[in-house]
Amino acid sequence: MRDITDQVMNESEFDFVGDKYFERFKGRSFPEGLGKSKKAVWVDLYELMNERRNHALQMFENEPNKTVFDVATITLLPVRVVKRLKQEFEQRIDWLRRNYLGESFDD
Repeated sequence: MRDITDQVMNESEFDFVGDKYFERFKGRSFPEGLGKSKKAVWVDLYELMNERRNHALQMFENEPNKTVFDVATITLLPVRVVKRLKQEFEQRIDWLRRNYLGESFDD
């Protein structure tokens, strides 16, 4: 995977986290595989970033020993975005446990 976030973000957008961060990629794409034929396959950035977000969420669920930095390195997402995803993931799990399982997150 290539890290393309710096190519599509400007300095005023570096505080975007959560859904705001991912929504900004809608409708954007970049050429992949330019070669001798000069034909490229266009990659949908929103789909690519959504795959990265889902991969990060799966890692939080299946590999709880991974740190935010580990997940950011593997998914090529900014650490601040992964940190926010982890917070949202933990809040969602806590809410599900309280409302459906009758447990506290600390139990």
